[in-house]
Amino acid sequence: MIRTVVALASLLCAALIVTWIVSENASPVISSKNQRNLVSNQSAPKIRVGYIGDSILQGNNLAAPDGLLITAQANREITWTRALHPHFDIDTWIDLTDSFRHFAGMNGGLSGDTSAHVRARMNAPGLPSPDIMIVSVGINSVTFGVSAHSIQSDLQAICQFYLQRGIKVILSNIRPISAEFIPDGDPQFTVRSDVNAWIREFATTTPDVVFWDVAAAYDDGSGRPIAGYTVDGLHPSSLGSQHAAFSLVPIMQRLVKPLDRRAGPDAINFFPNGRLAGNRGTAGPGVKGRIANGFTAEMLSRGATVTVEAATHPNRETGGGTQEFSFTLHGGSSVEVFGLTGTRFDVSMLAGKWVKARCKLTLQPWDGWRALTFNTTYMEWESNAPTTDELTHGVVWDLELETMPFRLPDNPSRIAPVLRMYLHADTATGPGVLQVKGFEFFEVDSPLSPRNSAREQN
Repeated sequence: MIRTVVALASLLCAALIVTWIVSENASPVISSKNQRNLVSNQSAPKIRVGYIGDSILQGNNLAAPDGLLITAQANREITWTRALHPHFDIDTWIDLTDSFRHFAGMNGGLSGDTSAHVRARMNAPGLPSPDIMIVSVGINSVTFGVSAHSIQSDLQAICQFYLQRGIKVILSNIRPISAEFIPDGDPQFTVRSDVNAWIREFATTTPDVVFWDVAAAYDDGSGRPIAGYTVDGLHPSSLGSQHAAFSLVPIMQRLVKPLDRRAGPDAINFFPNGRLAGNRGTAGPGVKGRIANGFTAEMLSRGATVTVEAATHPNRETGGGTQEFSFTLHGGSSVEVFGLTGTRFDVSMLAGKWVKARCKLTLQPWDGWRALTFNTTYMEWESNAPTTDELTHGVVWDLELETMPFRLPDNPSRIAPVLRMYLHADTATGPGVLQVKGFEFFEVDSPLSPRNSAREQN
């Protein structure tokens, strides 16, 4: 079932220029932009998806207090969903006026929030006003002893706030929680069950509200989280987030149809040889074979028990190549690290501009994948615990790792791009295949532009 869901996410990437939002209970809404803008910006306007709740949602992003790094966290559900179905925006950006989170944008999560807290800040300035809003809150209310009736009242008010503004809502139930937070026999454990029953009923009977059964992805059958799916009995691990994303992807496929992601021949990709042409790159320690021009492939951990065979193949879609790596692990360390590093490049011509980076890749089913990270100096897509993460087995991971938007400094550093793979060297069986299909570094519209600002106030 998991493999089917992820494969479907790949198959639906059809060549469409128009994005359709289709609700179960509403007529389609059309959002479009002409082909010329698609070519010049490598980005047609996509449906904006916001998300509001507590620390579980806030954790989709991290921002450095100095304003020089924005991270999309790979141990969160929405980050994985966006990588599997890359046809909507979850843009979040540095905002140092937020002294706690250091970011603003589509991420409306706030650590520690209860349902009452979220309800109270509905009219606060700066909250996202997207096309679709994911509402996922309530676990803190349960642990703080709030009644089922109060939580239900808050959730209904939150959903009505967005619905009255023409914003479709995805409403999740409350995730399982360990006995460390709610002991066996605590009445609040029943409160969680009662609220979840109400959420299902409300979401499935209210127009323009879609039910997301995120709890089912984590539940061991007793209302407690499956071992390894959380880091502390509450907050998700990367593995748990992946399974939760598998349940959110079909919802997003239904609400947001695929958009043509292919840039035209005049598109400006500032990433040198982002199309992976040629075979004159460098095969470093632990790697044998052909590497695309301007790239270096190597075992960063210098794992002597890892065999890496590299090859390049034509890629008709990009006009460049697909860089393929086949990994065979022969025991040894529980964590080995592979890196594909691109040539540093100058972005001074983009000083003061808003940019994004993107990496497209496929991981064939294998039990040796731990984690992956993609870093481009100011922007990264990664987990904060890659050496203990794990990727779900038996899945064809067809991914688009897109960073959050970032405004480059007036005197930007050279960009040092690197894709890293963390491997289960001690337990992996057979070979694992990684196919890298392209890198992009491109200018985007400012999220603070008049067009976006006006949209925020709708």
